[in-house]
Amino acid sequence: MGAIARPGRIPAGKLGVYDAQHRLRGVVGKKASSATAARFHGQLGSTLGVVAGRKAWIAPPTRRSTGAPNRTNVRLAASLKAAKGSNK
Repeated sequence: MGAIARPGRIPAGKLGVYDAQHRLRGVVGKKASSATAARFHGQLGSTLGVVAGRKAWIAPPTRRSTGAPNRTNVRLAASLKAAKGSNK
């Protein structure tokens, strides 16, 4: 019989799955792949690392916005600008 699972604790023989901010998202077995870990944080590309002295799957860093306008923002700005002139 296994140990009782408690929130925030990782049972012996399991690996934790952490997001990019190092928050625990889940627990998987030792033979789990990075694709299995991706189910917990929604990003492919997890790497094995060490958190609190134990092996764990860690999500890759999230992309930060560079402030450069993307296609969606450019279209939104154009449609808003066009809508302002249509109230005659």
